[in-house]
Amino acid sequence: MNWNKYLAITAVFLAAIGVAFAGMVWKVNDMAESDCQETLQQEVRNLSEDIEKHIASDREQLEVVADILSGYENLDCEEVKNILKSYETRSVISRIYILLPDNTVMLKDGSNVDVDGSLSFEVETSHGVHMSGKEIDLLEGKEVLRHFVPIVKDGETVGILYGVMELERLPEFWSANAFGGKMSIYLVERETGDFLMDTWHNELGNIFEKDYQELGEGYNEEKLWKGMIEGKEGYSVLTSASNKENMHFYYAPLKVNQWMLAISIQETAVFQNAAETKSMLYLYGGFVVVCFVIYFIGLLWYRRNETDEEKQRLEMVNYIYDVEKTLFSAYRTEDYAVRALERIGEMTTAEAVFLKIFDLQDDGRLYLWCRKDEKRKQLEEVLEENGYFKNNFPEESKSLIWYEAKDRKTDDKKAVQAGQTALLSGVMATKMEDVSGKLIGVLGAVNMKEYWKNPVLLENVILSFSMFYNNLRSFKIIKEMGENDLLTGLLNRNSYQKRLLEYPKQYKKSIACIYADANGLHELNNNQGHEAGDRMLQCVAGLLQDNFGVADTYRIGGDEFVAFDLDRPKEETLDKIKAVDKELETHGYHISVGVQWVQELTSMDDLIREAERLMYGAKRNYYEQMGIDRRARD
Repeated sequence: MNWNKYLAITAVFLAAIGVAFAGMVWKVNDMAESDCQETLQQEVRNLSEDIEKHIASDREQLEVVADILSGYENLDCEEVKNILKSYETRSVISRIYILLPDNTVMLKDGSNVDVDGSLSFEVETSHGVHMSGKEIDLLEGKEVLRHFVPIVKDGETVGILYGVMELERLPEFWSANAFGGKMSIYLVERETGDFLMDTWHNELGNIFEKDYQELGEGYNEEKLWKGMIEGKEGYSVLTSASNKENMHFYYAPLKVNQWMLAISIQETAVFQNAAETKSMLYLYGGFVVVCFVIYFIGLLWYRRNETDEEKQRLEMVNYIYDVEKTLFSAYRTEDYAVRALERIGEMTTAEAVFLKIFDLQDDGRLYLWCRKDEKRKQLEEVLEENGYFKNNFPEESKSLIWYEAKDRKTDDKKAVQAGQTALLSGVMATKMEDVSGKLIGVLGAVNMKEYWKNPVLLENVILSFSMFYNNLRSFKIIKEMGENDLLTGLLNRNSYQKRLLEYPKQYKKSIACIYADANGLHELNNNQGHEAGDRMLQCVAGLLQDNFGVADTYRIGGDEFVAFDLDRPKEETLDKIKAVDKELETHGYHISVGVQWVQELTSMDDLIREAERLMYGAKRNYYEQMGIDRRARD
């Protein structure tokens, strides 16, 4: 045998693997950047939609208040002052004022401030409903935006209601969650280049004065800044002067005041997952190299052993590799786990191979491959019901093997019963343990035609099954975290958006959308702290979930909840809402609810939008009533 030839072939294989792995590492980086661009693009679009909805919602609320104010004979009356004083909102607007025709502003405390030279009633009236650019607050000197809505009475503008949005508070309301929330958000006025929001720097400035030194290779600086000014969508890579690290940057225009929204992420965060993937590739590469070393040792051993023994060794290597490769993605699809068990069945000539997992919710799980379908059900019952494989391994042993009753090394009666079961004529099994040594499962083969002296076949792959178990548990935890709200335990907005298309197929007679909003959360947080606000949200969530079910109740925003009630009479749905409201009153809480009930659904969007509109109407009535109550107390 030409050993130099085999050495050369082995070297070529190793070189080919090295080149392949280098290419895979490069591909991982390329995919990470591509995924980063797609993630940033989606986050920009999601946040753009959120900001535009916030602004539209704020404008609608201001219009409602302006409409109420237009009903008073004189804007200088006590009723108007009480409305300004008592106005509370969950939005970015922190307070409201009234600009009067004499260029004075009526404040929350009812006093008037002369703003001649700073604000012009005539100029703001000419713009109608609009938002200002970045300005300085009249009283506190903070950087703010103003949202103007005229107060029109008998066709004449008698005042201008405007809400104040403090720029330093914008990050409290507008955020992005990808990459573990490590992204930075920028809101820019295209006309001036002024930042309205910048979570990367400690202060606001102008985009053309920021400390970016240069763009990444292949990115055009002129295209970037021109795109920002002209309101185009794009992606770029910049280098930050503060820490010399690349920043991946995606920008797009908003349908608000010629604003531009941009989100950036540091390159270390972008490639964090890629680094973990590359580590796994290196480990896998090391495993492949080890396999080649074993293969080469096998060639040397071949000179002193029979051909059959060498084939068996090579088959064992391939078997381990096949099982590990099959289990790599088995946590996503059960079929792959069964395929791995089938591979073990082929090697052991077993009638059935099983993996019994104990350490999972729902009391464990059984994966079973059976050579004969007609025996599958019977074997499932035996393996599920008797505790032999969990409790009766020989002391201090991680594996067991027996074929006849005399081979068993235990006097336990349950074990004897298991051994005498006609379905089990022989067993080979090995424990699956976690890092602390706790038993989490058993891998076994039963009714083998070929007798094995030791359970090496199972011991060689038990680590792969342990990794499968860990992946299965991690996948389940990550999936639950992505679908549930951590504070209330309700399904979150991700689940809500995914399941909206399912409801038109599920209902038979009717469907109702219940849109609820917790009243007074902002005031409660300010007066008693955020823990009190959290208790309020948890109370509201618990009552809604009790009445409308775990699968159909969602928390979609800070204090907004949506539930769906299928095939229930409208009166019963309304009774449930009354029951929730009555129970909340005992805790000192109140919600505004909109219920839209239909028998023939034309559009989920229309159903939800109408429920939301009704909720806002209820909320408006609630605040009007609250104003009356406060006047009574005064």
